[in-house]
Amino acid sequence: MENKKAKRLLDKIIDDTDQNGIDDSLIDSLKELREIVVEQELPVIAKVLRLTYQHLEAFEDFLVPIPEDEPLDQEQEKENIKGKESISYLMNLIKHHDNKFNQEEIRHYIYYLEVFAEDD
Repeated sequence: MENKKAKRLLDKIIDDTDQNGIDDSLIDSLKELREIVVEQELPVIAKVLRLTYQHLEAFEDFLVPIPEDEPLDQEQEKENIKGKESISYLMNLIKHHDNKFNQEEIRHYIYYLEVFAEDD
């Protein structure tokens, strides 16, 4: 993320979410960040932010799990981490969105958010 204001706001979102969990101020911050991202012409990031705050408005929680890595062995149990941990993870992916692996995981979030939106 190149824009200094966006970086500061993203850091604030991560810190606030880690400390306070998910609340109404998070939705407002995500909307503000999306406006900056749209100006920066980052359509994938703008889309994931929009879908995220719409999801939060609809469900009052973040029900999308962190995308799973391939298990190291067959017996490793899958763990679905949701809520503030998942949204903090997503914000950190956005913070470093130019990494190709982060871009892939952001697209996974978009897919899951769209599935939730269809079921709503």
